[in-house]
Amino acid sequence: ILQHIHKKLDVLLTEILRNRFHICLDARRKDWLRDIHIKLGNRQLVPDLHFVRKSDGVYYQMQLNNGEFTWRLSNRDVAVITNHPAWIIINKTLYKVADINGNMVKPFIKKDEVFIRKSFVKEYFQKFIVKIIPKANVTADGFKIKKYNSLKSSSISLIQNFMSGEYSLMLKFDYGKAIFDFSAPSKQKTNLEFNTADDIIIHQCKRNLLVEKEKIDFLNLKGLTDTKSKSFKLKENENESPYALVEWLTLNTDELQQRGFTIEKPTIEEKKILLTAPTLELNLKQINDWFDIYGVVQIGEFTIAFYSLAQYIRNYERLYKLPNGEYFVIPEEWMERYQALFQLAKVQKNAVRLGKSQFPVLKNLKFDKADEEVQEALQKNFKDIDYSTPKTLKATLRPYQIEGVKWLIHLYHNQLGACLADDMGLGKTLQTIAMLLYAKEQKAINPTKKTIKKPVEQLDMFSAHQEALKDFSPLNALIVLPASLVFNWEEEIKRFAPQLSVYKHVGTKRHKKIELLQGFDVMLTTYHTALRDVDFLKEIPFEYIVLDESQQIKNKDSKIFKAINQLQAFHKI
Repeated sequence: ILQHIHKKLDVLLTEILRNRFHICLDARRKDWLRDIHIKLGNRQLVPDLHFVRKSDGVYYQMQLNNGEFTWRLSNRDVAVITNHPAWIIINKTLYKVADINGNMVKPFIKKDEVFIRKSFVKEYFQKFIVKIIPKANVTADGFKIKKYNSLKSSSISLIQNFMSGEYSLMLKFDYGKAIFDFSAPSKQKTNLEFNTADDIIIHQCKRNLLVEKEKIDFLNLKGLTDTKSKSFKLKENENESPYALVEWLTLNTDELQQRGFTIEKPTIEEKKILLTAPTLELNLKQINDWFDIYGVVQIGEFTIAFYSLAQYIRNYERLYKLPNGEYFVIPEEWMERYQALFQLAKVQKNAVRLGKSQFPVLKNLKFDKADEEVQEALQKNFKDIDYSTPKTLKATLRPYQIEGVKWLIHLYHNQLGACLADDMGLGKTLQTIAMLLYAKEQKAINPTKKTIKKPVEQLDMFSAHQEALKDFSPLNALIVLPASLVFNWEEEIKRFAPQLSVYKHVGTKRHKKIELLQGFDVMLTTYHTALRDVDFLKEIPFEYIVLDESQQIKNKDSKIFKAINQLQAFHKI
């Protein structure tokens, strides 16, 4: 019962001390407060023990050290409040005494020295002294004393504060017979050994503070700082997750070991963490309308595929389980760099597959190997494209329109689609016509297999597009638009790029032979006409498909959306 009460009192007195509450001892109604008021000590007391061995036994003294000086108890007013842990009142001031039993204080309240008869020395030391001696300051005469002051190793471990849940790094110094926390106030520790002849051997470890300071200074130099909780955190952020500390350990493991530090294997959420820096090799391949990204992650002896990290990075989960049951921490840099990639990409056929429309995501990635054309495209900035308005374009482009055309040209050379969404009146139609004209000129310079033979039949006797029949390598672009804009587009093309042949694929007399439809630079049609003619339009490999007023296909469940997406084109705007 007393043991239980003393533990509860320890909690109460700790709170009183922490909050600096007022406290009295044995108060009665008639007492003056100043007579019974108890002051609160600012420091925990540490016992100082002194043993003198003589022929008849051991003389044993205990004094209490407050960090500045040492007190004898016999000449003071002392009251023991609790036994374990020990709380005492000395001259009306409350103190906690570190690491001893309150009952051990009581003999020294009335006398300075306790005598232990020779026949009881071993039993007394084993029962009482052996528990306190490693944590007290000890001096001894008449005993075999072995002294140690050489630092064997310095260990770093990841610890978690039980109350706050925060992680930090703990530094401990190992002197062989004793281990000290780097922030511990004690300068030495003492241990007992009983040999076969019942002799007591005292092992005394004294700290080498100069060498310890060199170790602490090195950690500070490497980006750590010691905190109020008497441990280390990163200087950049004192409230970081444990992953940042693990990354720091991983990054500095080799140098720490070279400087004599040992690193205890960290655990996070009871999971053992492997402190090995991972390496990543990424390869990029372009296949039709997508990019395949292949990667290999090497973590020590383990090799894993890059795509297996997808769900972890997508969900921002930092711990990845390895075949041996340990975990490695996915670097923060990878989480940031590949987050967008895995949000957009799909994992297919053991590769990370990204649609061409997500090409800009690749700009932020680093590849060890990539197709030459793709690598060149990744390094190119569209603003560096050498483009000036050609004489064939009967218009003067404004600077922002030239920039828009350069951007379209950049996408054209990288087989990427575009969404042109300038404000009304800024010239989206003119920029598109300039792009089509550029594509036409490129096709003339670099002819491809997308050529046709001269049509054998005449479209109609009144056709305005007979010039198109002379061009055996037309651009073959399809512009899909609302019916109300067909005339406007036709007039704009004739006005700004008259050398582009135009065919309006509308009305009941529209042609449905592929050979004829491929004989023009530009074919204009409406969304509803494209829906009705999708069965043969989808057989034509258009160079360009341009959708004007593209909100017409915003509903992915609509028939128009499904029809338009069946059409084939090398480029889309």
